[in-house]
Amino acid sequence: MWPDNADARAGLLRATLAVAEYELACGDARAAVTLLSELEEKPALLATAQAAAAAQATRQQALEELGRDADPTVARATRLIIVPLCLLFVILPLISGLRPDMGWWVTARSSRGPWAASSCSR
Repeated sequence: MWPDNADARAGLLRATLAVAEYELACGDARAAVTLLSELEEKPALLATAQAAAAAQATRQQALEELGRDADPTVARATRLIIVPLCLLFVILPLISGLRPDMGWWVTARSSRGPWAASSCSR
């Protein structure tokens, strides 16, 4: 484009604005900001595109954080250790409650010796 050709500059400005508006309408605000920032004279549409790009960046960051929070591979090793331990501490007391010969009181009573039998019977 010749620098002295005013018609060509005006046409380039109209085309750039049209493409930037199209990009904004399609949801690609970063492309609109890139197009509009290349112009010599910054149009008012640039501020709108920058605000939309900032909103998209904030939304994208929130979605990435949500994705990290919902990622099942995070702390997998910890869960592989904690879950069996939790099950152990839940299932064993249930079993010992159903079978009185497996409770802690059987072990504790037998380890006291014969002298403890008289004190426990009172």
